[in-house]
Amino acid sequence: MAIECRNCGKMNVDDAVFCAHCGSKLSVNANKKKAKSKKGNEKVEQEVANEVPSSGISMLGLIIFFVALIGFDTLLAMLLNQFGISHKVAFYLSSVLYVLVVGCGILELIDYSYKKKKGLEVTNKANNFAVAEIIMALFVLFANITQVLMK
Repeated sequence: MAIECRNCGKMNVDDAVFCAHCGSKLSVNANKKKAKSKKGNEKVEQEVANEVPSSGISMLGLIIFFVALIGFDTLLAMLLNQFGISHKVAFYLSSVLYVLVVGCGILELIDYSYKKKKGLEVTNKANNFAVAEIIMALFVLFANITQVLMK
């Protein structure tokens, strides 16, 4: 038995959650599966929602954040001081990376809201992760700016 997409009218397999042709969410009944698990002697029914994965942009931002924090703010600043070069150069470079991290977080939030508007089931984890990433990056960015201005 096949499911017809309400958006494009194409036929999809009966256990599909999203249309293979246009990506639209199919019917509500096809969107959720019931999984049974045993806990002791009790049977517990859990609804397992088929969620759309996050885009992963916030994970890229996290990697850039730690490269900037450990690689530039710590290691590069120490190396530059050893050679008599101002450590401000490392702070300037890492500040650019922190701005990229904020951009990654904002892109993840935009992606989240776009998927929500399309009616797709998305997890709040990526949304919360992106907000935390933006806050951390802005905090360290302002700390770098004060380091550059104070010394």
